[in-house]
Amino acid sequence: MFVAVSARLAVALWSCAHLATPLGAAQGIAGDVTASLISADSTRVVYRADLERDDVFELYSVPIAGGPSRKLNRAPVPQGDVEDFRISPDSRRVVYRGDVERNDVFELYSSALNGRLPAALLNGPLVAGGDVASFELSGDSRHVVYLADQDVDGRTELYSAPLTGGASVKLNDPLSPGGVVNSFVIAPSGKRVVYLVRQDASGTKYELYTVATQGGVPVKLNEPLGPGMTVKLDYFVSPDSRHIVFRVDRNTQFEPRLYAASILGGPPIELGQFVRDGDYQITPDSSRVVHIGVNGFLVVPILGGSATRLELPFVPGHPSRIDHFGVSPDSRFVVCHFESGDAEIALFSLPLGGGAPVELSSTNQHGHEVDGGSITLDSTRVLAFVFGSVEELYSIPISGGPAVLLEVGEPFGAFSPDSNRFVYTNSSGVYELFSVPVTGGTPVKLNPGLVTGGNVVGLPIPEVSPDSVRVVYRADQDTNDVIELYSVPIGGGPAIKLNSPPAIRLPR
Repeated sequence: MFVAVSARLAVALWSCAHLATPLGAAQGIAGDVTASLISADSTRVVYRADLERDDVFELYSVPIAGGPSRKLNRAPVPQGDVEDFRISPDSRRVVYRGDVERNDVFELYSSALNGRLPAALLNGPLVAGGDVASFELSGDSRHVVYLADQDVDGRTELYSAPLTGGASVKLNDPLSPGGVVNSFVIAPSGKRVVYLVRQDASGTKYELYTVATQGGVPVKLNEPLGPGMTVKLDYFVSPDSRHIVFRVDRNTQFEPRLYAASILGGPPIELGQFVRDGDYQITPDSSRVVHIGVNGFLVVPILGGSATRLELPFVPGHPSRIDHFGVSPDSRFVVCHFESGDAEIALFSLPLGGGAPVELSSTNQHGHEVDGGSITLDSTRVLAFVFGSVEELYSIPISGGPAVLLEVGEPFGAFSPDSNRFVYTNSSGVYELFSVPVTGGTPVKLNPGLVTGGNVVGLPIPEVSPDSVRVVYRADQDTNDVIELYSVPIGGGPAIKLNSPPAIRLPR
């Protein structure tokens, strides 16, 4: 018998049915929270857990300060799971991938962040054997872009669909035999997608294209490729969404050259030669590219032009090379980590406008190896790790100055978005969670006492809310070997379990 109800009541009934029960509520089940994300507006946490059936992983949303969890996914088939998920930048929707309705058939869904509406299927009909392989959300929260063998089993192609549901559209042109779309990047504006195509089954020739996110005519970005030439697998869109920077091997002798092109298409501009993977970065202001190449350590305008050679430091007694580097968010400095042989010897800060390098930390200072280089979002300070009999963590002004000892032991974590605190796990036999001011001070333990055998999970790193108010972490805090989810103020205070709402079920 069909019973008609109002739309508002139908939504309310669906929402109540999806309020979650406590972890391990079913007798004999010891569940775990495996992943979580905080919404951009810092109000809610989405997490993946086998909350109701052991080894059946589903998706839930909960207020960051605690409250009832709401299930986001459709009811899974036996052995079906949610695999991965993203929260939209506008904090309104969650997109997830899983074999929820057909075991081992991975599809893409979108749900309201608050869990008050049923999830919508995003991908088009899948051919037998087809799956959605990966996906990303556009920065304007309008589209999801995904890779799938949707039309031909084994042939991965690129598709776009509205984030709230609707018809999907194929973004790539027809592929040559053996061709697949290898990877893609959505421009930060959300308006265009850059993607890499493997042109043959041998995997020796790749080319780069750009297309509008809602669909249109793709435009090739690289120059015509001769024998032995290919676009390399690494490529980046500038933060202002106007340019793409990529490398091309010009022959079989490995001669990678660095290029920039308009994201709309047009002739690429050569920026450097013999540039390796990981040896180039676009500055956050999108104006320049920093790279290591045949002519040294250079800064070149992204549209091409005269390059500025950065002055490299000399570390007495240690012939050195740059191991890795990072550009400060304000685009004023580049922080470089140097190696000598297999030894990690120094951190230096180099002004991007030119000038003498500043030693931040080195083997000559401490008598031990040095690593690090993470920069605060306000571009004021840098982390340095010194490896001696114990590991020491220092915070140093990016332009030079006294180093402040933050912690001793095995600290591992990240800066808060407001650049005021460092949040980390550390171990003295048991891994626990701490935060400390980046300018120095007494570390604050964030988790309460742990059950015997319990630890705070260090990887992925516990997440700080975008407003820098709370930290969300996983731990077997209350029951050994049962990983649950908690939220705590970043400066210390009561920790709240997020995966234990009151059990609310509809009457049978």
